Amino acid sequence: MFTWISQIGTLGVIGMMAITSLSVIAFFAKQGGGSPLSTKILPAIAGLIMAALFVYIFINYGDLTGTTGGSLSWLLPSLIPAGGVIGFLLAQRLKSSDPARFAKMGMNLPD
Repeated sequence: MFTWISQIGTLGVIGMMAITSLSVIAFFAKQGGGSPLSTKILPAIAGLIMAALFVYIFINYGDLTGTTGGSLSWLLPSLIPAGGVIGFLLAQRLKSSDPARFAKMGMNLPD
């Protein structure tokens, strides 16, 4: 069980690292600044490598955890994209229902 859950955590971190690498490109494209090497090329390479690792681990989850052939080999790794989709849908709902609160998301506000 520990192997299954730790592998899910690893898969989630790799997925977030891939998304973050691509977010760096989007941020600097919008804000400007930085050298093209550090704001476009290297984040793109890192994002592609992390995305490839994510897909590889997702596809081979059963072999990596010993759950080959059972429903756990596809059900457990499916929790990661399902969580991402649910989070995206909840954020879109918040954006439409309370734009001011959505705009404050991620800000470091004093207590």
